Amino acid sequence: MNDYNIEKLKIIHKPLIDEINRYRDWPIRILTFTSAFYFGLIGLLLLKKIVICTLSIKIGLTVAVVMLYFWTVYYIGQCHLNYLKARNIQTKIQKKLELDKWQINKNQIFPDDWFTQKKIKLCTRLWGYGFYILYITILFVISILVIWVGTKFIPGVV
Repeated sequence: MNDYNIEKLKIIHKPLIDEINRYRDWPIRILTFTSAFYFGLIGLLLLKKIVICTLSIKIGLTVAVVMLYFWTVYYIGQCHLNYLKARNIQTKIQKKLELDKWQINKNQIFPDDWFTQKKIKLCTRLWGYGFYILYITILFVISILVIWVGTKFIPGVV
């Protein structure tokens, strides 16, 4: 590969790294926002700072919570798929630059896993972003319970 092509790959590589980091950072930011919302809602309802008097308010609040939940799960899933796509492009560039052949004292510097293509599916590397989905699901369920049942399901809370 000539020097001109290598320079072009290097120019592409930096923005690609930024894009990969964006797909890693945004789910955490969204998770923070939605967690604050759920904890705020749960806390206000449990401390009886907000009293839900009518069925229409319960339904409206439930619709809002359900919409937030599905948007959050969808967005985290999309970020994960986009991350996998960008990461696969990165591995192709790294192989073109022959980073997989770099050695020190005849020992490969980077692990082989850094250069393997991943399947672009929601279940690929589920353990990473799956925790976020599980966490948000738990908060979602607790929010729905507090909206509809109140404190009756919590022992010791009057």
